[in-house]
Amino acid sequence: MPKKAFIEALVISAVDAVLSGKRIEDERIECKSELMPPAKARQLAGAANAALGDDIIWIVGVDEAAAEVVTVDSTVDLADWWAKVERCFDDQVAPGLTSLWIPLPGDRLVLALHFTTDRAPYAVKNPGGGTPELEIPWRAGTRTRSAKRHELLRTLLPTVSVPSATLLAAKGRISATAESALQFRGGITLYIEHLQPGAIAIPTHLMTATLNIWGSEQALTASPIVASSGPISSTPEGFYCSGPGTLRVELYGVLGKLTPNTDEYLGVLSSVQLKVELPVLGASRKLNITTPLYGQQPTTERTLRVQFAAAPRGNGIRDQLTPPEVQELVLTVLKEHFAQSSERIASEELARMTGLDSRTVQSALRALSRDHKIVGIEVAEFDYPLFVADVSA
Repeated sequence: MPKKAFIEALVISAVDAVLSGKRIEDERIECKSELMPPAKARQLAGAANAALGDDIIWIVGVDEAAAEVVTVDSTVDLADWWAKVERCFDDQVAPGLTSLWIPLPGDRLVLALHFTTDRAPYAVKNPGGGTPELEIPWRAGTRTRSAKRHELLRTLLPTVSVPSATLLAAKGRISATAESALQFRGGITLYIEHLQPGAIAIPTHLMTATLNIWGSEQALTASPIVASSGPISSTPEGFYCSGPGTLRVELYGVLGKLTPNTDEYLGVLSSVQLKVELPVLGASRKLNITTPLYGQQPTTERTLRVQFAAAPRGNGIRDQLTPPEVQELVLTVLKEHFAQSSERIASEELARMTGLDSRTVQSALRALSRDHKIVGIEVAEFDYPLFVADVSA
């Protein structure tokens, strides 16, 4: 059983997420605005059976829909309440309970109910009497129904506990390829708190990842970064964890084709949402990691106001060119080139001919492509802002 301090830390973290308008990503944790009446023990039995051996936590005193903490009667006799709940279970075999009153800022309290579910399946009595006398409930989404045969069989299999994980780092870079496709390359670093006896396996072929950008979910490929030091080893086939340690996952995906507006859209993009799911063989749930990645400007600053010295004007002092002037210069050089040759021209060569840097030339080309049909230009790879996670919060 986890230490009470660990339960308290999980609850405080979950409440903070709710109050900030976020979803609780841990499937084991559920918020309740009031203490469950004993007559509704069927709900607890259904959740405990579907947990397949994992512990579950109910946080009483939190309205998740309203994103607020509500008042709970702290004078309630929990021992008397639990005795009534147990009597609703067949042979009074109910999940194990640890209860904690947890103080929050502003003189508020929530009640944490931590249940162990290692004695499943749990059967409850028919509250109305008659037949059937007993039922084995099952939680499916937000609904509690009777368990099906294949679900009951799953409760009899050995279960594997999914360890807790802490996100240490996450980052990724969006760039354009030579084939004019937009790609994402990045990765995450996790600390896996595997403290249970035995080892767990996380297979590569079951890993999934998505990047939410511009309101659309884009699939990514997730694969281990191969390393074999410490209690966590990795191969191309997956991770093998015999104890706590660090693992790293590489992420890659093609986000689509470049368009004339891609540069503009990415220039104002402040964040994207990254979600990674790592399955644990033999476990009923996955390791879920969801984090925003915040945009940072690349090391080489991208700007359209540049110094131009290849064709000095007036007294020869370098003048700053505005974006339209940059585009006009690039278009003029392109027309002169294609007037003399039909050969393709690389953007690096165009940068040399204009005296501009490659990044500025590529931005100008994309702007020009909105109004001009530009052909025969080979655009080199172009890096957009780097996106990183704020893991200090």
